[in-house]
Amino acid sequence: MFPQFIPNDYLWKTHADKGKEKWEIYAWACRDMWSKYFNRPVIDNVTMKDKIIYENMLGMAKTDYS
Repeated sequence: MFPQFIPNDYLWKTHADKGKEKWEIYAWACRDMWSKYFNRPVIDNVTMKDKIIYENMLGMAKTDYS
């Protein structure tokens, strides 16, 4: 389990290029942290259709969207 992550001024200033609003910077930081911790790449530009197919493969989908 991760420790509580409380953003501070250092985060906002250092990573201001990651978003226009604080929630965007916070979301980026969390995603970056999880990606590094689990040694998984961050994948952008994935379509909703691809996400649904992936969830179906994992057995997570509750409804068939095809």
